[in-house]
Amino acid sequence: MVKGKSALETEQSAVRVLRSLFPPLLLVLFKALLAPIANGQLASMMVARATALSCQWLMGPCSVNSVILSNGKSLSSGFNFGVSPPPLDTDKALKEPCLDICTNARRRKELGTGSSTDGLQCPQV
Repeated sequence: MVKGKSALETEQSAVRVLRSLFPPLLLVLFKALLAPIANGQLASMMVARATALSCQWLMGPCSVNSVILSNGKSLSSGFNFGVSPPPLDTDKALKEPCLDICTNARRRKELGTGSSTDGLQCPQV
């Protein structure tokens, strides 16, 4: 079976691609000037709006709710803007079983190597 990239390798690749989309000075200025405002909530909203505008090809038409609660949660989507993700070893999302459309999960079922407990975590994470 072909093994995919680990979560860390995937994250590093995504960061490298995203950084390549912007001039280096812009990222430094954004982090220095905008990120500190309102504990990062302004920067988070700006990123969310830019994502909504630039990623419609992937997500379809979308908008960003401008109402942000004091704990950084958005009322519209369930995404937590301005809040760091939990550590990988405690992240509940990574403990979810693979979807049936996952090629790795299907292949493990075909080979008979996927038990009910084996599917609790994606082998690529």
